[in-house]
Amino acid sequence: MNLYSAVLFVHAGAVLVLTAGLTLEAWILLQLRRTMRPSDAQPWIGTMQPVAIAAITSLVVIYVTGAWLTGACIPGFLLGHALLEIVLFAVLAAMTGRRMRAIHRHSAGDQMNPSE
Repeated sequence: MNLYSAVLFVHAGAVLVLTAGLTLEAWILLQLRRTMRPSDAQPWIGTMQPVAIAAITSLVVIYVTGAWLTGACIPGFLLGHALLEIVLFAVLAAMTGRRMRAIHRHSAGDQMNPSE
């Protein structure tokens, strides 16, 4: 196994982790929609952080290994699309993160002790 094959294997593994992370995130968000009370959302919110960390890490690995695999041969057209994809992922992550923080604040407010 040469270095190119090893990097390609890591790249493909990171794609699988990212796909699993996005699938889990969609499933968690679906479960959050089904909750009746804010306190019911607390267990689902707790599982969201490890999923987000795994997805972000695999996304970084995908971009680094993808850049190495393509080397200097990448046309400008594809480079523009790759940068557009990075911006798109950042915007979607910011939207999801803002909603998750709002849900977390709302569910934490439901569990507060009245004496506080």
